Parts: sequence; structure tokens; C-alpha cells
Amino acid sequence: MLILIFLAVGICLVPLFGGDFGRLADLRLKMAWALFLSLLIQIVIISVVPTGPERLLAAAHVISYLLAGLFVIANRHIPGWWIMALGGVTNLVAIGTNGGVMPASAAAFHSAGLASPNGVFLNSQVVSSPTLSFLGDIFSVGSPIHGVFSIGDLLLLFGSIIAIHLLCGSRLIPSGSGEFSGLLKHGQFVRLWSGLAVSNLGDWIYGLAVAVVLVRRTGSVHALAILLICQVGFGAVAGFLCGPLIDRFSRKLLMALADVFRAAALLFLLFGSPTQIHYYVVAAVLGIFEALFLPSFQASIPNLVPDERIVAANALTAVTFNFSVMIGPLVGGALIAKLGIHAVIAVDAASFLLSAILVWSTVLSAHSREGEGSSAWSDLKEGVRYSLRTPLVRSIFFVTGVVMIGAAIKAPLEPLFILKTLHQPASSLGLVGGAWGLGMLFGSASAPSLSKRFSRQDILWVSIVTVGAAVMLASRSPTLTPVLLLWLIAGAGNAMGTIAYETLLQQETPNEFRGRVFAASEGVLNICYLAGVAIAGLLGDLIGFRWSLMVAGAGFIIAGFLSQRLMTAPPRPDTKLPDGVILEHGYLQGVPLALPPSPTSARVQTDPEEEILT
Repeated sequence: MLILIFLAVGICLVPLFGGDFGRLADLRLKMAWALFLSLLIQIVIISVVPTGPERLLAAAHVISYLLAGLFVIANRHIPGWWIMALGGVTNLVAIGTNGGVMPASAAAFHSAGLASPNGVFLNSQVVSSPTLSFLGDIFSVGSPIHGVFSIGDLLLLFGSIIAIHLLCGSRLIPSGSGEFSGLLKHGQFVRLWSGLAVSNLGDWIYGLAVAVVLVRRTGSVHALAILLICQVGFGAVAGFLCGPLIDRFSRKLLMALADVFRAAALLFLLFGSPTQIHYYVVAAVLGIFEALFLPSFQASIPNLVPDERIVAANALTAVTFNFSVMIGPLVGGALIAKLGIHAVIAVDAASFLLSAILVWSTVLSAHSREGEGSSAWSDLKEGVRYSLRTPLVRSIFFVTGVVMIGAAIKAPLEPLFILKTLHQPASSLGLVGGAWGLGMLFGSASAPSLSKRFSRQDILWVSIVTVGAAVMLASRSPTLTPVLLLWLIAGAGNAMGTIAYETLLQQETPNEFRGRVFAASEGVLNICYLAGVAIAGLLGDLIGFRWSLMVAGAGFIIAGFLSQRLMTAPPRPDTKLPDGVILEHGYLQGVPLALPPSPTSARVQTDPEEEILT
């Protein structure tokens, strides 16, 4: 009932945004009987025979979701169908693994003012020791509605509203039809993306396993801190030093070699009994070669897809990463519990080898500068000068650096805030991470369509401010449920902001400098992350967890408004400029950074080499 109320509100917005309900008359639904039967079963088991055999009612509950799934799949021509399908799958998994009922959080039930009467079947119940609790009914709304709902319910709601608005031609939801499916036409990008997807999943499987091993051996969080410093610190240094390699040699070769070396480092752990030092060394190797692989990948995207597909390519990459963040630790935990750490290491090593094969099979245009007479050191200096003298690159480095400091302050304080300030059990940490991750998935999926309506600059600064506002509001929350809802919003903003700034750098940086720019960007982010973690430790002791999160949120908001100030829309190509003012890389020289309204906007460009020499 709760979801139906929210859906009704979403439908009422259709005419306010210029939508026409008459367009729904042209919609042809397939297998409508499956949806009708699904709803009928739900009504019967909840209202008609709630005191019947519990196993039979639970089985009927599962069947109702399967029927609804058939309806959604049969109507996959409807926009937003995959969001509804994802919501249904997450609900079905939660229900199927908990005996046919949706596991509900006791805190959510209490907050909503609900009770669980004995002897009555409820499709949502408080379950002792639930499986995959973060997929259950963890959100709540109190009086006068009194209801609980899950991540899957939110996806079903969002998918339904998106479908209705798009079908009715509403201006609220910009159309992004064909954005992701269009990428399938670019087979070389698909191969390269597949390699990244495989290695990402392996990384997150391995990451949790190593953390478990070190905690079991040492019983101290300091071991994890040293592991993080080894990987991020060495990655930061490599980010600055490896940039010239990315613009000097074959990016395909560098990515393949990075995968091979990372696989070799992991396989080294399979021989003998690795000590803490061994894990630290491997972490450093992983950080170094990730700093080589990721910028090479980001710099290659504009060479594999047309300009209008770059946002979709970045969004798909972000979806892959966020999916790995959510699923990888679950798989890693199961593997280490059943098969041990060696199996997890072998899986991660195999993922890198498979990625190397996929990368090497990709046809990527050559751009090697080897033999041009310049040295790697001169290339490094040239890249630094370009980054510092180009308004776009310089401003993005500054803004994202401030954002990363805020994010790093939040990261270590978040679990302490949940456990010690909100007094929640350790299992709640999975709910919090899942809410943020789900928000990132939704934000990543929405980015291509939003980029058709708004400039990259507007998406960037609004996204950053949104994250900051959500973090600040969450810091004052007395209970967990508002935090989870705010984390959904913040996660979406996080993903859209990341996609916006990556696309800006890709579209506005010449190919011969792109590798160095992305490598330097990774270096800046890693250094700022380490600085933010150090600040978090000081703030937590001085002002407490709530106020420390407030400071982190304020950092995001400051960065967002800096972004808006530094990236003002440029004059149109036909605008008459004042005497003595020229356009440099599409931006007014000596005035705030500008962002073109669209990637196809006409702009005057100067020769990057000429700029560096001036």
C-alpha cells in the first residue's frame, strides 16, 4: 500500500511536467494475466487466508513474485523495465532466502509503529538471524501511513514512475533510450570494459578476504591502516610518475602488463605461508599497477566510442564498479568461509589473467610517442605544465581534491557513527553500504539521460552539493532509517558527479595529454584521500562523530559551490567578445572556467603544444 501511495504521487506529477496520459492508450501490454494473478495471490495470502498453513502461504508469496517477473520480462519494450526487474529480483532473493517472507528490520518495524501478531502470515516479518538483511524491509514511514519497505520496493517505484513519465512524454524524466544498448555496437569497447569488470569483481572479493585474514592474525585495525597506506600511497606516487608512460607507449600493452603483474603478485601469495609483510608488498604492487591500468582505460574510452557515447561508457563503467563493490565482499566472505584464503587469492589472480586476455584482444588505435626525441622526464614536465595552465584540468583537480578529502573524512567515521552514536548492531553496516551502493547504481544508470538535458558542469556541482547536504542531514539523524534514505540520495549524487568530471576530462583533453591528465588525477585523489583519513582521526577525537560528519558534508558543499563558481557557462560561438579577450581551449582567458552546453558545442581551440611553449 505504501508503494502505491508514492506511485500515485508520481503519476500526479505527469500533467504538471507536460505529460499526456492519452499516450498510454497506445501501450500494448503482454501477459497482463500474470500481473493480475500475482496481485490476486498477494491479496489472498495477506487478507483472505492469513492464518493458513505457513509453508503454503510462503510458497504462494514466492510464486506471486515469479509471476510478476514474467510480466516485466514480457514487457521489456517499456522504458525503465530493467529497473523494475532489478527491484523484483532483489525482493525475490530476500524472500526466497528467508523462508518465503520478506525479512524486516526490528528497528524499522518499531519506527513505523507496526507489530507482528502470532499465528498470522505477514509478507514482511521480523526474522531472527535473517539472510541478506540489507535487501529486506529496512526503511520505514510512521504515522499516518505506517509502513516498511525495501531497496527492491524503491527500485520498483522508481522504475514505474520513470516508465509512466517517459510513456506520457513528461519533461520530468529525460529520455535516455538506447544509451547503453548502443554501446554494444562498439565491440572493442565491450572487450576492454569486460576486462575491467572481471578484474574489479576479483579485487573486491580479494579485498574483504585479506581484511579478514589480517584482523584474525593481529586483532588490530592498525594492520588494515598500513595495508591501505601501502596500496593508496604507492598508487598516488605511481599516478604522477606513470603518466608519461600512458601517453608514450601503447595503452593496450600497458593495461595488459598491469594485469599480468598484478596476477603474478597475487600468485606469489600462494607459495608458502605469507606474512603480513607479504600482504603489504602485494598491496603496494596492486596500487602501483592500478595507477597504470585505470588512467590508461579512462584515456582510451574516447578512442573507442563516439563523442555522444562517452557519458554512457563512463556510466556503464561506474555501474560495473558499484556492482562489484556490492557483490564482491559477499562472494569473498562466502569463499573464505568455505574454501579459505588461497581460493580467494586464486580467484582474484585468475580475474586479472582473464582481463589481460580481453584487453590484449582489443583493437586500440596506436598513439606511441616513442622515438620522438623527448624523454620521459620532459613528458612529465610537459604534462604538469599542461594541467596547471589549462583552466578545465586545473579546476577539476582542485574541486575533486576537496571532494576526496570530505569523502575520506566520512569513510572511517561512518561505521563508528552507526555503531556508537546510533547504537546499531554490526549487521547495520551492511545496510548502510548497500544503500549507498544502490544509490550509485541508480545514479550511474541515470547519468546518460540527464546529460542530454543538463550540462556536465551543472550535473557536477549539483551532485557534489547533494552529497554534502545528505551527509550533513544524516549526521543529525537520531535513527538509522533516515540515514539509509539519505545514503541512497548521496550515492546517486556520488555516481553522477564522478561520471560528469571524467567525461569533462575525456572530451576536453587532447589525446596526447589524456593519459598524463588522468594519471595525475588519480594521484591527486589518492593523496587527498590519505590526508582526509588523517584529518578524520583528529576530528573524531576532538569534536565527536556527529560533528565530524557535519564537517565532511560541509566540505562537499564547499567543493560544489567552488565547482559552480569556477565552471561558468561559456559564451556562445556567435557571441561578440570584448577587445583583447580570446578563447583558450574553449574558455575565456583570464575569467572563470567554462563548460560547453553540450559535447558537440562549437569551440575555438589552440594547439596544446603551442600553449605549453608560451
